[in-house]
Amino acid sequence: AYPWQARTSRGHYRARHVVIATGYCRQPAWPPVPGAATTQGDILHSASYRNGQSHRGQRILVVGSGNSAFEIALDLVECEASRVSLLVNGPRWVIPIR
Repeated sequence: AYPWQARTSRGHYRARHVVIATGYCRQPAWPPVPGAATTQGDILHSASYRNGQSHRGQRILVVGSGNSAFEIALDLVECEASRVSLLVNGPRWVIPIR
């Protein structure tokens, strides 16, 4: 039972947990997420994300297209989440870390 589902032109993604990685310059932005108020799955904004240790073995959907989304997705993989999917809409704004 995966309460979060996203259907795209490239496939169907299911997860019990969602990380919203949207905003600009440390200002969290919550996009409208149908079902967020009534789902039994977890939803968390990237501003509250600390690490992926508590998500080991879980399926996670990361929503966003910036550095935070990609860094969180990588951290979740390194912390052995069972599956990490990225949902990206529109252009990707990725700034290299030097």
